[in-house]
Amino acid sequence: MRRDILTVLLCVSVLGFRASGVLGESASDVGVQPPDFGAPPPDFDDAPPDYNAPPSDGGFMEPPPRGRNRTVEYSGAREIKETFSEENGVYSSDEAPQAALLVSDGESKFTKPTITKSGNPSGRSDDYDFYGVNAAVLVHDRGKLSIVGGSITTNSAYSSGLFVYGSGEATIQDAEIKTNERNSGGIMVTGGGTLTARNLNVVTEGGSSAPIRSDRGGGKLVVEGGTFQANGPGSPTIYSTADITVSDANLIATKSEGAIIEGKNSIVLKNVKLVDDNSALHGKSTTRKNIFIYQSFSGDAVVGKSNFVAENCEITTKKGDSIYVTNTSCDITLRGNAFVNDDPEGYFFRARRESWGRKGSNGGKANMTLEDQKVEGNIFVDNISELTLNLTKGTQYVGAINAANTGKRVDLKLDASSTLELTADSYVTSLVNEDSTGKNVVLNGRKLHIGETPVEDGIVDSASDDSEMRTGPPDGMGPERGDGMRRERPGGMRGGRQRPGEFNRDGDGGRRTPPRPRPGASEKRRG
Repeated sequence: MRRDILTVLLCVSVLGFRASGVLGESASDVGVQPPDFGAPPPDFDDAPPDYNAPPSDGGFMEPPPRGRNRTVEYSGAREIKETFSEENGVYSSDEAPQAALLVSDGESKFTKPTITKSGNPSGRSDDYDFYGVNAAVLVHDRGKLSIVGGSITTNSAYSSGLFVYGSGEATIQDAEIKTNERNSGGIMVTGGGTLTARNLNVVTEGGSSAPIRSDRGGGKLVVEGGTFQANGPGSPTIYSTADITVSDANLIATKSEGAIIEGKNSIVLKNVKLVDDNSALHGKSTTRKNIFIYQSFSGDAVVGKSNFVAENCEITTKKGDSIYVTNTSCDITLRGNAFVNDDPEGYFFRARRESWGRKGSNGGKANMTLEDQKVEGNIFVDNISELTLNLTKGTQYVGAINAANTGKRVDLKLDASSTLELTADSYVTSLVNEDSTGKNVVLNGRKLHIGETPVEDGIVDSASDDSEMRTGPPDGMGPERGDGMRRERPGGMRGGRQRPGEFNRDGDGGRRTPPRPRPGASEKRRG
């Protein structure tokens, strides 16, 4: 009997050791933002260390520990369970975890309500972030809610303005929302909730409090018009673990990323002005970024391909990179936007390893298509990351692509209407150009390498012995186009040499070597 007990204890010990080694995280640190690396760390060929301690300042949209869907007890100072309408009503709660207004059934309409919420909950629970307990307004179950005008104000933690969970549905327009404490989004969906917002003025002050927010289980959130400003650390204007569309709105983030997608979810921006100031670092962050696409493996976002679309937007980055991808794959489509990056060390696009994921496989993988898009800025890809860059429909790209020659794979495709103008030597794994004359590639005395093979006169000189050139229609072009040209260097690329505009991984402390100036050109990027 004693021998059997010892055997069981030994098995449990071994299994526990294996689980901790595979998962690499405890429930208390799940979803916390690791540091941002502005330059490759000294051990650039290895993954950076894992940081297990949550930031002390509320951190970066930190999700709570893992939890399963379960029955949650809700309470409201005012509970609506049937069809109801009221004007100029006043609704308030100063008790935790009670909502000021709770809607669970019927179709309700509130015109010009005044809604206030205070009362900090004790401890930390899935109930608050995942199910909306302690929100000012909570819609769940079979509830349908419409709010026109009025205001919602919260002064307690875990108190979002309007929270929609599960099969709940809500519409809100011409209203003001202000939240002042941490983990308190402006408008929020989880568990499949549906929310439509029109012409709102939303300001959040606390950490982990995106004005447009989602969490586990996601849902659908549509925003039309309005202004959304996030002033807290770790509070982007949008945090998406859902399908979120924003049009004709002003988005302002002062202490965090501008917009974040985690996992198999999406953000679509149309005619939006997004300004990401990022005036203060938070947690262990050391660099900044605007559009951030990643996977934390916290269990709060389904693992899969992310999708980001921006059309006719003005996207301004004060510090850091404009677009940053790590530990996930994604599709990025950019149409007719104006990108401005005021940071001389910021990249237009960066894909690389970070602290999430399994060492050696936690890079970024992106398929990025530019349509009628003007871009000035460099592109960086590390040696476990991949990029397919498609320049289409009159796109004009000015910058350096993979100048450090570190990318695991970088595929470049141009249609005949688009142009590429280099500001430093660049390296790609393969090149497909619809214009067989190569006149749409301006080298400015730089070299475009396919692998290690330099192409010095456009694209159409004879291929060297160790490269491959294929004529014929490029991928995705119709059979009627026989003038396309494709080149690919067998065996991939070698890293290791420093290029202008990239980082020296050994001796410069992470500072960038400035690219050689191009007369008449000024690089602007957003981080």
